[in-house]
Order: sequence, then structure tokens, then C-alpha cells
Amino acid sequence: MGYFSRRRVSQFAIFVSLLLAQPVAASDMHLDVEVGTELPIALGLSVGLEWPNGLRASSSAGYLPGRYVALINEVVQSVPNSYDSTTGDLIEETLQDSLIWRTHIGWQLPYGMYADAGYGLAALGGGTSTEALLAGLTGRAAPSTSGNARTYAVGSTLHMLDAEFGWKRVYRERFTVRAAIGVAATVAATATVEADSKPNQSARRRLIEEFESFSERYLVDTYTTYMFSPVITMSLGYRLF
Repeated sequence: MGYFSRRRVSQFAIFVSLLLAQPVAASDMHLDVEVGTELPIALGLSVGLEWPNGLRASSSAGYLPGRYVALINEVVQSVPNSYDSTTGDLIEETLQDSLIWRTHIGWQLPYGMYADAGYGLAALGGGTSTEALLAGLTGRAAPSTSGNARTYAVGSTLHMLDAEFGWKRVYRERFTVRAAIGVAATVAATATVEADSKPNQSARRRLIEEFESFSERYLVDTYTTYMFSPVITMSLGYRLF
């Protein structure tokens, strides 16, 4: 996890600590633990805090299944002039099973409604890709000679901004049900493309490293230009206090 994401985690931890330090009675402040899905972003666990002044904060951790990435691809590819199915296959390979962390700040509204906005991080996913596929997508000539094509380990990290509008209900003072609809968009990204092997000759090695860098820039441009999706949230929870 990079410096940018570590800084976000630290800021959120400080924010939550300051809010918890406020002289608010436990009966007036609520802490909920939920399990559910943020389709097609993540499956996981979330923790939410609510204050009597209407402020709410939540943080969730989960993972991004391969089928969810395929659904994101379908959404993006339905938009004219987006990437094709071959690029979608590469994205599915590099993002599936990523760890997802999302944190939101929001406001409680009448009738159990709420509005949230926040930040999301998708990291640690990864897969392999052939040199021919990367060359075909990027338009960059493959550096390997015929019959000696390499494979590449490809990984990505996405930084997303998202917002949602939802509804929450508490049953028997303990059990919670929550549903929401929102949108998430990638605003920054990093990618790594590394060959499984490199030649000893400096000139050949330089060609492969240039190919890696070009492929990384192609992926980052694709993520920041096209990776967005509506998000449907459904979760069940338990109110600790």
C-alpha cells in the first residue's frame, strides 16, 4: 500500500479518534457492524458510527471477486468509445481478488435516509499476461524474438472517489438493514508490469523495460479514463450500542 493510501488510513483513524473523544453518551451514539456487498466493488465487512447531530462515518474492507470485475467491464463497454473486450480481459486478470478499502463521511436524513461520500482503494490484485496481448493492446512492438515470447506479471492499484444515497432501518434496537445506490470513479491509479525474465545484454534489457513502462502507462490511462461504475449496496448488521 503506497504513501497516499497510508496517509488516508492515518487521517481517518485520527478523525474517528477525535469524534469518539467527544463527551457524547453511549446511548446517543451508535456503532454498527455490517456484512454485505457493494456490487460490483466488493464483498466484505463494514463498521459505521452515527452521532445525534446527524453526522455519520463508516469504513469497510473486503475483496473484489473476478465476476465483479467482469460486471464492471460490461458497464464500461456499454458506453460508446470505451475499451474493447480484449482490454477488459486484461483488466479482469489484473484486478480480480484485489483487497478493497472504502471510507465514507455523510449525513443522516429524515425517514432513515442518508447521503455519503468518500474514498476507495483497490490494491494487491494481480495476474499474468502474454507479451503478444500487451503488444496488441498498446500498439508497442514486442521486444522478444519469435519463439521466445515472455509472460508478464501485471498488478494495479486504483484510487476511487465515490458517493451514495441510501436507506437504513433498525429492527428490535439491534439488527440493521441497509440499502444504497451510488457511483464510484477512478481518479488515480498505478500499475506494474514485470517480465518473468530479462536478458543479460543491456540493450535487450532496456527494450523490455521500455515495454514494461509503456504498458504501465497504457493501463493507468485506461483506468483513469474509463473505470467508473454504479454501485448497489446491500447489507445486514448488528448494533453494538
